[in-house]
Amino acid sequence: MPRLELEQLLHLCQERGWDAGVRCFLEPKSLGSADFWARYFIPESRAAGRLLLPANSSARVLDLGCGIGPLSINFARYFDEVVGVDHGFTQLQLLRLRAQQAGIGNLRLVCAGDRRYLPFPAEQFDIVLLNGVLEWVGTRNFGNPRLQQRDFLREVNRILKPEGEIYLGIENRFALRYLLGGADEHTKLRFITLLPRKLADLLSVIKKGELYRVYTYSRWGYRRLLREAAFQAVRFYLPRSNYRKITQILEGEKNSASAEAYCEKPRLREIKRRTLKALAYPYLTHSYSIVAGKFRLSPSFVEEAVAKLEAWLGTDVQASLKLRPFRVKIGETSVALISIAGKRGARGFMLRIPLTPQVAVQQLHNLQSLRKLVGRLDPSCTLKELLPQPVVTLDCSGKPVFVERLCPGFDLRHCYHLQDQPAVFRLGLDFLLSLNRELGEHRTHSAAAVEAWLRERELYVYRTAPDFPEGSLQRLIKDAINSLHRAPLPVVCTHGDFWPGNLLTTARGERLTGVVDWEFADQEGMPLLDLLQLLLVTKGLSSGKGFTRSLAERFSARRFEDDEKLLIDEYCRELGVSDLSVWSLVFMAWLEWHYRRANVHGYLPSWRRNEVDGFLESSGELRCATV
Repeated sequence: MPRLELEQLLHLCQERGWDAGVRCFLEPKSLGSADFWARYFIPESRAAGRLLLPANSSARVLDLGCGIGPLSINFARYFDEVVGVDHGFTQLQLLRLRAQQAGIGNLRLVCAGDRRYLPFPAEQFDIVLLNGVLEWVGTRNFGNPRLQQRDFLREVNRILKPEGEIYLGIENRFALRYLLGGADEHTKLRFITLLPRKLADLLSVIKKGELYRVYTYSRWGYRRLLREAAFQAVRFYLPRSNYRKITQILEGEKNSASAEAYCEKPRLREIKRRTLKALAYPYLTHSYSIVAGKFRLSPSFVEEAVAKLEAWLGTDVQASLKLRPFRVKIGETSVALISIAGKRGARGFMLRIPLTPQVAVQQLHNLQSLRKLVGRLDPSCTLKELLPQPVVTLDCSGKPVFVERLCPGFDLRHCYHLQDQPAVFRLGLDFLLSLNRELGEHRTHSAAAVEAWLRERELYVYRTAPDFPEGSLQRLIKDAINSLHRAPLPVVCTHGDFWPGNLLTTARGERLTGVVDWEFADQEGMPLLDLLQLLLVTKGLSSGKGFTRSLAERFSARRFEDDEKLLIDEYCRELGVSDLSVWSLVFMAWLEWHYRRANVHGYLPSWRRNEVDGFLESSGELRCATV
């Protein structure tokens, strides 16, 4: 980021605080640019590589090139002391403001890093982070970039304790995207990483008037470079999409495991593609997450969690090939999921590792919701087989790991084509109706409870969406309260995140095998919200309009599509929901959607535009109410 923009961001954060300052800074930017910077320095989920390192909470961590600090902030939540080093003083000022707002007191900041030697005595740190740093080392002087990188790694080795480890996040020189003509992120030149270094120098001089000095390597090249710097133990992981925006991490040493985790669609034609990817993906991946040590590597957080599960079970378990070693969800819950297969085909286990303290609270709610729900169902009820039943909560170095039974099957996130939608909708509706019939609720919400529900979410919208001035939703809130006074709402059990990605089926999709992710479940929920979410998320993704615009169009026109109306009528008839309440419930579905997701996605300008402006633009009645 240019220095003037950094100083502008610093000024705004000093005036308004970190969150409000960042929001104000991003607002005038184009949507693409604003989203890029928001994803670059806000989410702590970039620190998912923490799970590849030892879980020793007393470790002393050094974050070299910490920048504005998404890694430093997250590591400071889990380790006793973190030292952030950057040569940019403005970045460190921003990081200090961010740490103060987050209530973090164990983060020390050092302005350094532009000299050959690091300002620390020997053997001071247990962990050193080099996330997007090593490639830039060769730009500091006019010597050979590779030799400078080797000397820098030797200096890192000097300050690392004998049993310490380093974590590197860096691009792969021979990534498939570069082979297909994608520009190098550092130089913005095509094919430059693939060329021999002297030809790369020539191309860079012709195009940019300077030598090519931002060196990246293949996996073999990184291994050689690290061993020349006296790092004898090296382990590769494959981050998807890349090391800056991790959605999944695959083991880089086992090709078959990588291919299985990479290919998720249950189709026979995938066999050939899986085989090819098993051989090629570890070498053509966009980037690597590399863990290296002087002599040997200690067990990582993930390995410790699996070992503790083995000890608790008293038997051996083996990692499943489907999600080996684990998948990190960034968009929704920032939780690492580890799938473990049971022996002899027995139902396996899912380990849920929160990446932030806030997500730990959500995962605790997931555990409590499932326990309560399973306890309310009859022992002979077949629906129990569709629920990921809780097993145990493990303690790994003072951090919780929630273990539940693994639901087998394939999720329906790819089933957005029109021909697939009726089957998806029918499976979802049948589950919702069966669940609430089995629970046997015959109560209705009191008027006071419904009004409190609406008011809580109304205030949340005002707080998180400046486009809605306080009081702008009053008319719609009052209309909903009046209609619900005339037709009380039945109490139902709601899932809260009921979309095709959380529905698992057999390979052919003929029946459900599981319903997962109950973080937002409510045993005293409002009716119809789950079904509306299933219908409109699916159709919104299929059409490109998204959930909010799809919902707002129907709310404004007071009309559902024919297939939607049939399913909604059946739901209302079975659960005793009055026709008078339907449109109030549609409005409540938007309130609930915003209430559950603004905390996760609200930092993204595109999300605010789609979710807030989309409702304003699509709903004529809401515009009138806002005016």
